[in-house]
Amino acid sequence: MSDKVNCSESREIPKKTKYFRDPIYGLIEVDPKARYIIDSPLFQRLRGIKQLAFTHLVYHGAEHSRFGHSIGVYHLAKTLVDHLEVKDSIVSNAFCLAALLHDVGHFPFSHSFESVARLSNQSLKHEKYTQALVQHSEIADRLEKVEVDPKIVIEFLKGSFLRKPAFVFLNSLLDAELDIDRLDFLLRDSHYCGVTYGKYDLDRLIISMTQNQNQEVVITKRGMHSVEIYVLARFNMYLQVYAHHTRRAFDLMLMSLFPKEEFDNLGYPKPIKEEIGQIINFDDMWLLEKIKEIAESHDKSFRTSLAAQFLVRDPIRCVCECLAFTDVRGPGERVIPAYTTLSNLGSKEAREDIANSTSIPVEEIWVDMPFQDLPFENRYRPFSYRGRSEKGLIRVLTNPNDEPKDIADFPGSLASFLARNMAQIVRIYTTQKHRIKLRDCLKKRYGNLEEIMWFSSE
Repeated sequence: MSDKVNCSESREIPKKTKYFRDPIYGLIEVDPKARYIIDSPLFQRLRGIKQLAFTHLVYHGAEHSRFGHSIGVYHLAKTLVDHLEVKDSIVSNAFCLAALLHDVGHFPFSHSFESVARLSNQSLKHEKYTQALVQHSEIADRLEKVEVDPKIVIEFLKGSFLRKPAFVFLNSLLDAELDIDRLDFLLRDSHYCGVTYGKYDLDRLIISMTQNQNQEVVITKRGMHSVEIYVLARFNMYLQVYAHHTRRAFDLMLMSLFPKEEFDNLGYPKPIKEEIGQIINFDDMWLLEKIKEIAESHDKSFRTSLAAQFLVRDPIRCVCECLAFTDVRGPGERVIPAYTTLSNLGSKEAREDIANSTSIPVEEIWVDMPFQDLPFENRYRPFSYRGRSEKGLIRVLTNPNDEPKDIADFPGSLASFLARNMAQIVRIYTTQKHRIKLRDCLKKRYGNLEEIMWFSSE
């Protein structure tokens, strides 16, 4: 333990299995090893981190935490280990605990504050913090005490477990287009937001999963329809919930409250051995206190007033938006003039031109392209600059003797349409007091572009 950071005395390993009552799956069976990890103060920290950041300010039920999501992913890991008949206890224990711990390093308010951190340093990702905790904290000690090698857990988290060829397929269940992380958060987020967009047939999907000779998990032909529902559910959740214009308003405000120089002064720990244990003190309440400190300062700056707005749920206002679909497989990408025009306002020079024309301070004009900031950018998602990636594709096995095919290669499938038509959104925001002035200016310039949707000034 000499090179690890400890945050409390370790309890004894529980003797009995426990049942957690979950709103999505009912009773979840949690074995003593998993309970011992869950009891770690570093894991308990996840109770204080909202799964969907500031989405509860739009969908009031979205108060759920990374804690519940992590328990759900653990449950799905156990379900699939049984379904796919992983008989090796060393492998199955490490895989299930990797699933449990996959988000243990998350930032306060999840991806919203992670975006702030990455403005300061692109390498600051929650995955790095998770790996550091598994390797250099009390969690590593607890894993060793339950006879699970932290190195194997990290290999699963990285998708690089190769020690036992018969179980390489498990890598894709933690990081792929159809993985247990996404399987849980779609159902969980949909439930707590009170929407139906994220619903799909989980039971049918699971029984349709099988392992093929290429060491990958594929879907049998009978499960193709349930996969299509899953892909469409994911698409709708991104557009209707994760990229909701008011939810994004709070994300943009947060980035303005903590520009690079301010983030660097916060003292947020780095994902290194010497600092990682300090993360236990950094949760949603810590970040809200920092915002309160800004709001209560006496410098009367725009940042101070923005913090005050944030705390009383007075978001910046969306003036207009353009949702565009680009055919990424066609001969050259289809150009949508309205999207190109509005996205060009993302440059500092363009915003300064608008500011000079309207007398609106340039820092009070925001241009947002949410899918460039949110972590949703692979093949069957609404947004992708990665093109055709072979990693973690959803493959369907139509015949036991054939090679499985990417679901997007079935011409009539919804996945084929979504993989081909890249969705993009661009929005322009300002403060309430400048909303009409900015709207009139932009309408005068771009009112002839039919694809632009103008928001009411009320």
